Amino acid sequence: MKKILLSILTVVAVLHSVSASAQTATFSPVADTAYGQIQTNANIRDFITATATGGVTLTWKVVACNFPTDWLADSTFGICDNTLCHYNIHDTLWNGTTGVSTWTSGNYAQFAQGQFYLSMNMNGTVTNGTFYVTIQLLDLASNYSKNITFKVSKYATGVTTISRTTDEVTLYPNPATTEVNVLYSPDVNVKTIAIYNIIGKVVKVYNTLDNSSAKLNIDNIPSGIYFIRMMDGAGHVVATRKFTRQ
Repeated sequence: MKKILLSILTVVAVLHSVSASAQTATFSPVADTAYGQIQTNANIRDFITATATGGVTLTWKVVACNFPTDWLADSTFGICDNTLCHYNIHDTLWNGTTGVSTWTSGNYAQFAQGQFYLSMNMNGTVTNGTFYVTIQLLDLASNYSKNITFKVSKYATGVTTISRTTDEVTLYPNPATTEVNVLYSPDVNVKTIAIYNIIGKVVKVYNTLDNSSAKLNIDNIPSGIYFIRMMDGAGHVVATRKFTRQ
């Protein structure tokens, strides 16, 4: 009997330990990695949704970055939360080896998307290629943290970029019920977005009003699997994505 009781107490202690160490997510980004191509000045946007009652205030810091030296020059790149944009003036964000400063956002209201994005001024840069910066977001109240990465591409002037991958497009929510949000780099030059059903028939066509995002109303299309085709002004398909309408 004593052995049975000891075993039960041991199991309870282990379960309590596991429960105590588990973290509950209090916020989430739309995308863990956001992509963009930038030649001059542009923003690569992500969004934060708080799930905790009363919202969350985030402490954040750059934890990894492989930007070349000219991309780290004063005011070339900045990180913007829902309150302020902080630029890498005097290496305050990243000094080439490590993150330097820690910043604090405003409150992200519960269930409301708030902005968090990378701002780039590439006019003074000469290095071409694809590089990344990773930021750790921390909710001190719950000790829950999450990393998001911005991946940036810069190409030599004159290089055609008609053929693109879907990595440059963020689509959410998926599955969707009443609307689909699409985020994309301004350099993709999206002018038209069309929704096709599984057999290739056009269901809806939208003319974009924004050069970096679109909100597609799908409330009146049947449930099923659909494809989004994004086209530039010449009618070339520059990206495709698949989503499910519940």
